Amino acid sequence: MSIKKQLIKTKPICKVTFSVEAKEANTAAVIGDFNNWKPAEGELSKLKNGTFKGVFDLTKDAS
Repeated sequence: MSIKKQLIKTKPICKVTFSVEAKEANTAAVIGDFNNWKPAEGELSKLKNGTFKGVFDLTKDAS
C-alpha cells in the first residue's frame, strides 16, 4: 500500500492518496476513525492496471 500526503496551506486539511495493488480483488476500501469505520465512505476506485486508488480530504490533526 502506498500513502501520499499533500498539505493544503490555505485550509486546515491535507489530501491523502491511498493506493494498493490488488488485481484479484473486486473492491477495496480504507477505513478508520476519519470515516467512522464505514467501508462505504472509504471505497477506492479500481484502475485499469488493477490498482485501487482513492483521495481523501482529512483534517490535519487526523492525518
